Amino acid sequence: MATELTDTPTDASWRSGSALAPRPFPAAHTGTCSACGDDFDPGDLISRADTGWKHDTCPDDRPLGQVCTDCFMEKAESGACGC
Repeated sequence: MATELTDTPTDASWRSGSALAPRPFPAAHTGTCSACGDDFDPGDLISRADTGWKHDTCPDDRPLGQVCTDCFMEKAESGACGC
């Protein structure tokens, strides 16, 4: 006979702001934060997100790099542009 769980959340409320929310832990590998798009390194605190992994606290905004004068997009670190 199967036992029915009565205290299991049936919605996404456990993901944030509740006692059942996942705890942040040190990353084992490098990866990309699904919230801010910046990379995280082994040892950085991360937690599970709906679309992957995210920083426990995303870093402050980084300074803007070189901007293309044609399309006004930020260029890659290599200097290449997407236009």
